[in-house]
Amino acid sequence: MEVRNLEDFRKKVLESPNKRQEFINNPVQFMEGLEEKRSIWSNKVFLAVVIFVGTALLASIIISGIIVLRPGTVVEGPTGSPTILKPEIDNFFVMIASSSIGALTGMLIPNPKD
Repeated sequence: MEVRNLEDFRKKVLESPNKRQEFINNPVQFMEGLEEKRSIWSNKVFLAVVIFVGTALLASIIISGIIVLRPGTVVEGPTGSPTILKPEIDNFFVMIASSSIGALTGMLIPNPKD
């Protein structure tokens, strides 16, 4: 029998008369037969997704920083005086960064049931 936590264990024992009787007869043997349900933290796929999304977030922040820190282009303004045009961050990088933050937040916040 797989259990997630103590409340899950209590619920499963109370719902099944057979399991309740096994627990009453020999609690030590019953407890040895339990398997703890593995959380998603031990899953390598979860770790790979977090690394991939985190890398996308860092890459978009770094590329956006490089774009912002580039020197501007000097052009002639409408009055004839030189004007510096600063490069703007493309909306694509903003979209990737914001969706990555949302995805990481959703994956890393623990489930209230756990």
